[in-house]
Amino acid sequence: MSGCCEREAKFGDVSSDNKKRRRIVIALNAIMFAVKMGAGHLARYKDGDANVRSVWLCSRNEAIGNITVMLAALGVWGTATGWPELIVATVMAGLFLSSSSRIIGQPFLVRRETTLRRNGTI
Repeated sequence: MSGCCEREAKFGDVSSDNKKRRRIVIALNAIMFAVKMGAGHLARYKDGDANVRSVWLCSRNEAIGNITVMLAALGVWGTATGWPELIVATVMAGLFLSSSSRIIGQPFLVRRETTLRRNGTI
């Protein structure tokens, strides 16, 4: 399996200190994932005002991001190429752009609805 820059990847020569640090990072990621999934109680507020909706979308995106980054790491390790990481980065960018357009667009929709109610159209 070739690694970056045409060098052979050596995964077996990892020091015990490095393995310990990796296990800590994996454990922290698992804890953060649990915290984000525990924030599911925010789901009932996902259609609230712009601030609450922003918190919901950011929390959701971060939880999805944690999972996809771990999957990308497995894909990079399994294929010894950077393609899984690039695919995940593209999907994540689309997810964040979609969320940001919703967050930015919501105040304009609220303003339009308020104007229509004031004019008696609704």
